[in-house]
Amino acid sequence: MPTVGGRPRGTLETEGDIVNYENGPGKLGSLSASSYSPYSTRAIHYVPWGPLYSLALLVESLLERELRRAKDRRGVATMPLYPEGRACRYPTVPRLIEVFESVQRHTLLVGKKPPVVFTTKLTRLQRQILSLLGMPRAHDG
Repeated sequence: MPTVGGRPRGTLETEGDIVNYENGPGKLGSLSASSYSPYSTRAIHYVPWGPLYSLALLVESLLERELRRAKDRRGVATMPLYPEGRACRYPTVPRLIEVFESVQRHTLLVGKKPPVVFTTKLTRLQRQILSLLGMPRAHDG
């Protein structure tokens, strides 16, 4: 194996840790770090999906910002997003996902009859969030 500065190529030493970078046929590319200490269990993994992850974070940030601005415009100080309906001043996307995870939509197909759609009835909080995000009729089915 080729070496660079006495270390195997593809290896970088930082503050007592050795970081290996692997890339080759069948590998997406990964970074792993291991310490000389037997008690260290940390590992860093790199997958070249950075742009996709960045886009997801951008969408998440924009959704939070839009909801917070809409709350301010309508004078809504808090929303009961926390467990037991506790007030939340700054809603986050994970909380919004949690609020909507009970929503379901099912389509029943029987022979040549038109499909029948069953949708979960939205709660007052879910309708309020959709209204703040500019989708007041999104829950009409």
